[in-house]
Amino acid sequence: MSNEFYIEDSLSGKQLNHQSTSLVVPQTFRNRVMSSMYYKVNLTPISMRGDTIVQLIPIIVRDLGSLNERKSPHMGVCGGVEFKCLLMKMINLRPPWDQLKVLLEPHESFNNKYITVLILCYLRISYYFLSETHSNEQGISFGLLHDMMKKYIKDHRKLKSYPLDVDCWSQAIKKELVISHLDEIVDWLCEKSEIWGIPLGKCSWCKIWDDDDDDENSDSGSDSDSDSDSISDTDSASNSSESNE
Repeated sequence: MSNEFYIEDSLSGKQLNHQSTSLVVPQTFRNRVMSSMYYKVNLTPISMRGDTIVQLIPIIVRDLGSLNERKSPHMGVCGGVEFKCLLMKMINLRPPWDQLKVLLEPHESFNNKYITVLILCYLRISYYFLSETHSNEQGISFGLLHDMMKKYIKDHRKLKSYPLDVDCWSQAIKKELVISHLDEIVDWLCEKSEIWGIPLGKCSWCKIWDDDDDDENSDSGSDSDSDSDSISDTDSASNSSESNE
């Protein structure tokens, strides 16, 4: 029996949840990313002249910061090849929160809505396992992620995207671009098991709609309390009037 064993080149050396960060996505996804021309030309350590988020940010800003007429209509859209390659690179690099939040801040020089979707997808895929009792991961916690989803569910900006249930690498599905809204993508990330063919792990911090139910229950509870108070006041008033008679 051969003692040789296979070591996958696409696996990152960085660890998350006691395993390689790359293992949050399937091997077929990793292989497609690594074999794509966009990844080979733009995202290898040689082409980036480094292998950190510092070298990656200019590429993200260049290709997702804005869409202009000179680009192909399929270039830089949500769920496309370039989008997935950048997503895989972020998964491999596992950047800390302090560096990610810089990309989420609004800038006048470019539109960051596509970058926002990229980061939200990265956080949802990589940190699905975080619980309320879990310690912070490089500044990323259960409460931070939960609040982010609640914030961006109110963001209604339009984006060019592949349909959320379509994998751009699939040969069996007709692929056409659509107009999606950022809040629609956030809702999909919170409610569905996969997006653009990428599996989403079972997650507890993305249950943002439970907060609304709790608020409604508390409001109804306060209303019932006020109703009971008014009823008791009426009863006491009627009793006092009877005693006076």
